[in-house]
Amino acid sequence: MLRFAFKNMGIDAFDEVLHGTTAVALSKDDQTAPARVLGKFAADHEDFFNLKAGYVEGVAYDASGVEKLSKIPSKEVLLAQLVGSLQGPIQKLAATLQAVVDSKSEDTAA
Repeated sequence: MLRFAFKNMGIDAFDEVLHGTTAVALSKDDQTAPARVLGKFAADHEDFFNLKAGYVEGVAYDASGVEKLSKIPSKEVLLAQLVGSLQGPIQKLAATLQAVVDSKSEDTAA
């Protein structure tokens, strides 16, 4: 059934992995969320669950590719990391500008 659905969508990259018990996970908002959830589950249940393949924005991934995708943080975490990395330099700039203003104030007061 999955093979037929993928063929109708023009995706033939999964013919080799669509054997045995197979499940599909989808996400509308976060492209790597299914890989993260299933990657964690696969790591915790290696004895009976394994990743086979994945498909993200037109690119097919093998099991190792899906495992790598599963390690990518969520969009929210990445944005928080970006904000955190920008916060330090901005605070240093603000402190430097304040020091310049303070030194100019001292010069005009003296």
